[in-house]
Amino acid sequence: MAGNYLDLQFGSVATSTFTIDIAQVQVESGSIATPFEQRPIQVEEAMCQRYYETGIFNFTGYQQAGAGYGQMHPFKVTKFAAPIMTTSGVGGTNVTTLSLSGLSTGFTNNGYATTTGVVNWGGTYQASAEL
Repeated sequence: MAGNYLDLQFGSVATSTFTIDIAQVQVESGSIATPFEQRPIQVEEAMCQRYYETGIFNFTGYQQAGAGYGQMHPFKVTKFAAPIMTTSGVGGTNVTTLSLSGLSTGFTNNGYATTTGVVNWGGTYQASAEL
């Protein structure tokens, strides 16, 4: 909305330099201030992870040729909604049809063995549940 902003202006003398640090600011609407809240970093991180998380996934097992497999990976924190899953660095041996399916509580990696024997695949994931 036009005109709704905070404008801070500082003047300086040409021969003087100074630094201003502003920290632990709490902005509130209304005319009554409430006590300053300072949450532990673990709580802040968990709150952020409700919307976004990255990590590593992998699967190793013995499968018959053509057999499907899937493995559930729980998220560190339950997401706000089912996230959009993206991957990078995905690779493997003796597998095909690699995919990730995300729920709010975790995701599964799925695929099929191309030959009988050890199946291995993995990579990194990004789970985004942004609104």
